[in-house]
Amino acid sequence: MKKLNGAVGWIGVVFALLTLVVSGTLAYGTNRSGILLN
Repeated sequence: MKKLNGAVGWIGVVFALLTLVVSGTLAYGTNRSGILLN
């Protein structure tokens, strides 16, 4: 059970990092093309 919880925790961390990277890339791309989304 402890191992499963650890795996779920790591998946959550990886997913959070991926979300940050994707949103950061999207924000960078929109700023570069001169489109501002509020």
